[in-house]
Amino acid sequence: MVKELIEAGADVHLPVKGNGSKALHIAAYYAFPQCVNILLDAGADLNEQTFDDGYTPLHCALLKEDSQDLQT
Repeated sequence: MVKELIEAGADVHLPVKGNGSKALHIAAYYAFPQCVNILLDAGADLNEQTFDDGYTPLHCALLKEDSQDLQT
């Protein structure tokens, strides 16, 4: 579904939460490696930080302590 949304024009750089989390932050936090790869291929920024705490997608992955997501 993520790929289809991007192909339909969804902007991977728009915040999806009030704290500035982007789709990549959410995909990393919930350990969806396929979504992470699709978003990165579409130009999502791996270094983008949230507004409130400055977390990158890697920080979000570490918060969930899911090592599989770190391997993508």
